[in-house]
Amino acid sequence: LWLAPSQRSAEQIRHALLREGQSGCLAPGVMTFDQFAQQIVRASGQDVRPLSGTMKRHLLRRSIDEMHAAGQLATLSSIAATPGLVDELAQWITELKRHEIWPENLAEALARARLSPKDYELHALYERYQNLLLRHQLYDAEGQFWLARQTIEEGSRDPFGAVRYLVVDGFSD
Repeated sequence: LWLAPSQRSAEQIRHALLREGQSGCLAPGVMTFDQFAQQIVRASGQDVRPLSGTMKRHLLRRSIDEMHAAGQLATLSSIAATPGLVDELAQWITELKRHEIWPENLAEALARARLSPKDYELHALYERYQNLLLRHQLYDAEGQFWLARQTIEEGSRDPFGAVRYLVVDGFSD
């Protein structure tokens, strides 16, 4: 199994394998890390579905609108209707999830740091978003990696149980 950082890199590796004298290979086992995680989640049999970027934005917009209508966004109320807030919130949540900071971890950090009311509102939006994902059995791009890791930690190696060698090449982080 060879994990490459991008689709382009994976294609280059596949072509290089054929140039090295192979007459053909139907399943060379070269893929991106994202494809690797997708296959693990798919093979796990979990009843979950991927969330598109558009749907992520929709869930965030819905959360903002509901909290704003309920008067729960005092510090963010002036920008609650703007698409910029959805963009910033989506990026912020992506960054938190890449560092595996769950809403409950963030709540603990906020309690220790005694940050601004705005920080608590952002946390509430993140928590609402994550709860929607869990309630509807959805996962976003970052959650896919969490699910894949959890599946492996629980002992499943499907569909890669027969893999004897793993090459991870070309990543910068």
